[in-house]
Amino acid sequence: MAERRSHIGATILAMDETRNRERLALADRHITEVNGYIVRLQQRIKRLGPDGHDIELAQSLLDALEGSLRAFEFHRRLIVARLKPFDDASVALDERIERAQ
Repeated sequence: MAERRSHIGATILAMDETRNRERLALADRHITEVNGYIVRLQQRIKRLGPDGHDIELAQSLLDALEGSLRAFEFHRRLIVARLKPFDDASVALDERIERAQ
């Protein structure tokens, strides 16, 4: 019975790690996309502003995108912190394997 509980616990931990790695990949995609939007909008603002175009709305959107980027980056740091125990365990296992060889 104890072996079964241990196996179930290990399975749950593996699923949790997998889920967090998927979330990390999604967070990375969001960060990349928002960075792209920010760069393109900054270029448009630089191009249109000197020509006398009203860029107030574009600047407001840029501020919102930069806020979203900060939120995505914070969320990514939380996910990485959740994965740290898994990564530390993996490094420790690799070191034990290397010493045994």
